[in-house]
Amino acid sequence: MLILGDLNCNVLGTSDPDGRALINFCSTFGQTQLVKTATRVTENSKSFIDVALTTKENIIYACDVIESAISDHSLMSLTLKFKTPRPRNIFVTTRTYKNYDCNGFIDDLANVPFHIVDLFDDPDDQVNAFNCLFLQILDEHAPIKRIRINSRPNPFITQEIYPCESIHSSGRNMTTLFTFHSITTGDVQRIITSLPSNKAPGCDKVNAKILKDSSPVIAPIIAAVASEPKANERGRQLSNQQKITL
Repeated sequence: MLILGDLNCNVLGTSDPDGRALINFCSTFGQTQLVKTATRVTENSKSFIDVALTTKENIIYACDVIESAISDHSLMSLTLKFKTPRPRNIFVTTRTYKNYDCNGFIDDLANVPFHIVDLFDDPDDQVNAFNCLFLQILDEHAPIKRIRINSRPNPFITQEIYPCESIHSSGRNMTTLFTFHSITTGDVQRIITSLPSNKAPGCDKVNAKILKDSSPVIAPIIAAVASEPKANERGRQLSNQQKITL
């Protein structure tokens, strides 16, 4: 605890009852008076009414009294011995590519039984099956590890900001006419090839390089899943043109 200010309790001598009360207060609650000289000096008197009290004298490096030309009270200056807090270790999960071999990854990926995806009728189930098969091989070549970083990359991005981003995204509500068309393997490969390599990966930690390396194997499967006839929640097949809300 640190108490600073003009308390109008003159502790210079014992004639002032308020000063004696302040001295008793310091003795009772373990307060130490850091100011050792008079803080108000006139031609006829001097008093000790500006105080700096603390319960932890070891955190004070210096206490100085500085004369002021604009006031009859001297200025008090405290220098604290604060240590810079040691930053906490921050851990993130990421994929390690230390032992990643592109050719070995493609060879193993080519032997994956992706035909299992065709056993599902629901597009969501097809996507989940594809993700499970793909990530199982990727985890063997580029496993996910928990590593320590020196500092947070974006310290201004806090947990309070993420909900705000969701609210901002949900505010864009507009209805448009969307046309479904067949997706070819070439379309998928062009999209994968155009992905920026410097963008951060998603929650599955699959970056653009992995997608580009595996595009010869996964592009036909993604095109087949994307070209499957889609149905709405009532089981009716959607037409080629459908109004959707963005």
